[in-house]
Amino acid sequence: MEVTNLDPQVHRYLNQFVSTFSCCSLTGQIAIDVATQPPRPGDPSYHLFMTEKQSFQQKLAEKDHLTEETFNRVPGIRCNPIDSGVYAFPRIETPAKARETAKALHQEADLFYCLRLLEDTGYLLARGKCLGRGTAPITSG
Repeated sequence: MEVTNLDPQVHRYLNQFVSTFSCCSLTGQIAIDVATQPPRPGDPSYHLFMTEKQSFQQKLAEKDHLTEETFNRVPGIRCNPIDSGVYAFPRIETPAKARETAKALHQEADLFYCLRLLEDTGYLLARGKCLGRGTAPITSG
């Protein structure tokens, strides 16, 4: 950030304010240290670390599979296998009635569908234009 023509006293306070955000909290620093330097074989905590890591990975894989399976049971939705545990990328075939209504409202069908889904269910979808035609990641629910 570049600041010009700012009163020096205000600039001093601005620098203090910005510097409070330049470092993670102690908990964040410990988490980063553990993530970048996990226990190695022979370390006292290695067995517990590996047990917890494998348990966490198994739970994520189960949730991925359940999410994919659930999407694929819904008519008009197909979901590719989920590998990351963060996003699902289902392909949603916009219903004909939604396409017609969107056209009458002079909206694109995918935008209309996403907005109606949010209003009716609380699910937030990102339009798939930037990801590929018909693809929308589920970002919140």
